Amino acid sequence: MPSIAIVTRHDDFHAYVIRHALTARGADCSIILSDSMAMVGGMSWSPNEGADPATVRDVDGRTVVVAGLDVVWWRRLTGDPRIPVELEDEDARELVVSECRASLLGLLLSDFTGTWVSHPERTRTAHNKLLQLVTARRAGLRLPRTLVSQDPEKVRRFCDELDYQVVAKTVGGSQRTPTATGKVTPGLLSDTSIQLCPTIYQELVPGTHHLRVCCFGRTVHAAVLETEGLDWRYPFDATVQPYQLDDDTASRLLQVVDDLCLRMGIIDMKLAPDGSPVWLEVNPQGQFLFLEGLCNELSLIRAFADFLLAEAASNATGREART
Repeated sequence: MPSIAIVTRHDDFHAYVIRHALTARGADCSIILSDSMAMVGGMSWSPNEGADPATVRDVDGRTVVVAGLDVVWWRRLTGDPRIPVELEDEDARELVVSECRASLLGLLLSDFTGTWVSHPERTRTAHNKLLQLVTARRAGLRLPRTLVSQDPEKVRRFCDELDYQVVAKTVGGSQRTPTATGKVTPGLLSDTSIQLCPTIYQELVPGTHHLRVCCFGRTVHAAVLETEGLDWRYPFDATVQPYQLDDDTASRLLQVVDDLCLRMGIIDMKLAPDGSPVWLEVNPQGQFLFLEGLCNELSLIRAFADFLLAEAASNATGREART
């Protein structure tokens, strides 16, 4: 029986939907709440010879033996941690959060020998949008002209050259304060605002057709979201349809995912007026189930479950070969 764990936060709808799909097909699937270990408890690990195997407790209170897992879907670590209300001291609460996260990560990195989707360190590195842009350029994808800067002179010159057909977006963003991509105007570009922190200034790709491309292993599933909004997320009023991505672009996107050492990636692109896809960014663990919710022709739940089961089968085969 394939054994899969989903490491995520307590309010992650994706985890429960995919677990349902996996268990319906005979897999053993555990949800491990990375933000609730202080409430759930159950972690145990030792480096000593002959010690009991490393274990962690899942959302249902079951004990999971880490070494017996075939796949870990490293899904979500962000969000407000859940800590017993009796612990009121803020410094103590911060320490608990840090200790739980470090122990969970260390335990998995030490004792898990299966397949990561995707490895924690690779996932963290791949979030860097500067690295993403360079990787996409090397793969031969079309990029909008881009400047990351906090130099007022360079920023204004860049915007002038593009006649202010420029958008601004965050480099890393904040989980506490989500931000939308916005159009740049001269009035926004004071020295103080520019110098405060580096920002991505990017050539505006005109049009109303946004692509959300889901790369699961070697399979690619694309949808087009049509909206007048600059950022389709705010407000979310887009219509969703399946999109047939050309083979060359799909191959280049898979190259980006490979070069970033990811097993999956959720990629945002936009169709230029000439119909060609323009790279924007990749989220190593982006949302994708909403696409199927808005378009029944997209079978992403089944596709992702297929992917995880294939990863588990590959790991099990490799384990048998090693023994």
